[in-house]
Amino acid sequence: MIGGFFKEWLDILLYKTKPEDIADTTLAAGLMNLTAAGIVFGLVSGIYAAITLVPLSWFLFESPPPPAILSNIDIQSTAATIGESIIGTPISDAILMLLVAVIYWLSAKILGGKGSLANHAGALCIGYAAVRGTAVSLLAIVDIAGAVTRNWFIMGITFPIAIALTIYLVFLFASATQAVHQVSRARALLITALAIVAYATLFTALEGILYARLFN
Repeated sequence: MIGGFFKEWLDILLYKTKPEDIADTTLAAGLMNLTAAGIVFGLVSGIYAAITLVPLSWFLFESPPPPAILSNIDIQSTAATIGESIIGTPISDAILMLLVAVIYWLSAKILGGKGSLANHAGALCIGYAAVRGTAVSLLAIVDIAGAVTRNWFIMGITFPIAIALTIYLVFLFASATQAVHQVSRARALLITALAIVAYATLFTALEGILYARLFN
């Protein structure tokens, strides 16, 4: 089943499947893809998080790792960390993407978009899943390899690649929005910019409210 998802994600990632081809994605299909991608990334990121249970001094100063340190790793804590990530990542991804979809759809409607919220959300979810379940998960694996081998160059090289993937994801979102709402490329980019500003404003406001409640 995951293999089928991977093929679909790779086709989207490599632009074999065009944004207009995912414009009619249903919300259910989008969330299904998002859940599968969340499980994949949750597993990889959970392993990475579990690695940090080993004292940082090992990564910085010791090679190979002292057997005493390895024998003290709590297997149950490691398994729990990975399990929580596998369960929590799809849930947090779904909440995030539904919020993004609502903001994006409202921005589109303000600027004359014609598509439905369900289709817009479905297209955004499957686009996000395609990048999350493939390239981003691969980058996390590279980070794990860098952490285990204490190769900071390997870990550092993932940062510019992550930025490039973020830019590509924004482009993918804009292209899907153009197809869903039947607008021009320029208007789709304007919708995307408005959605980014609205999301950033909302996030900043919520962060400010949370900070005020915690420290006042």
